[in-house]
Amino acid sequence: MFPLVLIPARLASTRLPRKPLADIHGAPMIVHVWRRAMEADVGEVVVAADDASIADAVVAAGGRAVLTRADHASGSDRIAEALARLDPDRRHDVIVNVQGDLPTIEPKAVRAAAALLADEAVAISTLATPIRRDEERDDPNVVKAIGTRLGERRLRALYFTRATAPWGPGELLHHIGLYGYRREALERFVALPPSPLELRERLEQLRALEAGMRIDIALVDVAPLGVDTTEDLARARLRLAPSGDPSGVLNWRRLGPALTTSGQPSEAQLAAIRDLGVTHVVNLGLHSHEKALPNEAASVAALGMSYIHIPVDFADPPQADFARFCEVMAALQGATVHVHCILNARVSAFLYRYRRDVLGVDAAEARAEMETVWRPGGAWARFVGDVARADEPHRYANRDYVP
Repeated sequence: MFPLVLIPARLASTRLPRKPLADIHGAPMIVHVWRRAMEADVGEVVVAADDASIADAVVAAGGRAVLTRADHASGSDRIAEALARLDPDRRHDVIVNVQGDLPTIEPKAVRAAAALLADEAVAISTLATPIRRDEERDDPNVVKAIGTRLGERRLRALYFTRATAPWGPGELLHHIGLYGYRREALERFVALPPSPLELRERLEQLRALEAGMRIDIALVDVAPLGVDTTEDLARARLRLAPSGDPSGVLNWRRLGPALTTSGQPSEAQLAAIRDLGVTHVVNLGLHSHEKALPNEAASVAALGMSYIHIPVDFADPPQADFARFCEVMAALQGATVHVHCILNARVSAFLYRYRRDVLGVDAAEARAEMETVWRPGGAWARFVGDVARADEPHRYANRDYVP
């Protein structure tokens, strides 16, 4: 095989204007994607851009780009034009299409998609990963891949759908929109009209299946973060943040004065946090406190730190709050993080669960930590900010919330 990796990038975006050029720690998002494709070491990597500003950013980073028309309906159409421009002599027989909004794509995922095309019976390759979050099983934005097993980490695709499928107990697979094409398959695919199932499900890969083209799926461990909104961009910045203090989480208690009764940090306290090397501030707060968030977020951002708010809603079961907290902490692994929160039983309970279930702390030790979490000098003082009602710790440590 003689692969070529193409990254389609379109400047216009309804939900996130100028998305490819969005800054992530000093580099445009498209440059992050290009770097990861280069790290895969599959073949030459070229960005297929619809605007000179994207091409200029890639070239400035040391990459290669080609300009394409701005009116393409899909990334597949864009890379087909780029391929014809770049390789009129048809030297490249395999094309890997890495979407330009996947800045966290793992290089080994790119390699996995390319490797499937070593089998000459395969026309198109793609990726999937097991769904681990219950809410994603019924989410139409999480496309499900259905296939028959060919090995431990390989399937032949039978269908793709936004519905919850296949029915019944068992694993569901989250499709990842990265594709490898045999050159002839790409040229055939873009020449076909949209198919009925493609139009109904709004999934272009169904055009290939309806045309009888074989698609194989490689299973990977992690789904990359697709960036479509400002919230996605914030999450990408969290995941790609430079590593900081390996101790992980710092506490405002180390900074001296107590916080204000509202739990809002002063500018001096935020500056002190920054000076300790903190790169991210995570706020566990009530929905009722959200009016104050813009000021707090602006203060944090002005000091060069990232800010994320996880709302805690006492009217609902804690699973969603806990899942979101775990997701954020996983994304921040290796960074220097400050967590602060209002003192309440809900937060106390899922911080206990995080220590016990995620970090693997002995349950008895984790419970003992929870019981002393709000006491000055307690074990949890290394982990969570002591923000409000610090003189009434036991009132807010209701064991009924502990799983």
